[in-house]
Amino acid sequence: MNNKIFLFVFLINISYISLTNITNRTYYTSLFFNSTIETVNVSNFDRVINRGKKNPYLILFTVIRCKMCNYVIKELEKVQEYLKEKNSTIKIIKLDCRGNLGTVMRFDLDHIPKIIYVENNEMSSFNQNISYDNIINFLNNENKEKKIFPRPMTYFDFFIKIFNALNEFLTESSKDYIAWNKNYTIIIIVLIIILFIIFEFFIMKYCCTTKRKEKTKNHSHKNHQHNKNENEKKKKE
Repeated sequence: MNNKIFLFVFLINISYISLTNITNRTYYTSLFFNSTIETVNVSNFDRVINRGKKNPYLILFTVIRCKMCNYVIKELEKVQEYLKEKNSTIKIIKLDCRGNLGTVMRFDLDHIPKIIYVENNEMSSFNQNISYDNIINFLNNENKEKKIFPRPMTYFDFFIKIFNALNEFLTESSKDYIAWNKNYTIIIIVLIIILFIIFEFFIMKYCCTTKRKEKTKNHSHKNHQHNKNENEKKKKE
């Protein structure tokens, strides 16, 4: 499956997880919260790692409800002990990706759990089976494939990512029928926006202009008695 198409599916699943109530919280989160590995969040993520300029970081992207992540955390705790024994400057942290779609798209996370290594504004992805031995070998490998550490995503970056993913999906889906290009994708997006606006317009029109039936006034015996007394008084006069 294409990585970008898989990313769409993964984003939907992450959104679902972030909106659902966590059941069996103790079972799923015991290792996440009780682990010796430092936890960061989206608000302090970039400040803490500082692009690996002060010291290198091994980052675990995880989801609290992920059972596989419990195993990975155990392996990383062993790695952490090894690094302490070697007086290494490498630090290990973990980040919960629930609902953090910007982070997922920023690092092109096509699966969870995911581990990356950051040093001097460069990052390397760990793409092997996650185990203590493989992680140690990965850290000791001086010929890691490196790329520039991505900057935080803006709304424009987010839109471009979505646009490129949608364009690639439509290109692949229609290659047997038509030579698709980006102009067609732009037209599709514009039509979706127009349909959405029209849909919203009719909803607002129905809600704001439809007259509601006036409530019938309840017959009050007290008012009836009051009116009767006034009529009797007029007759006497």
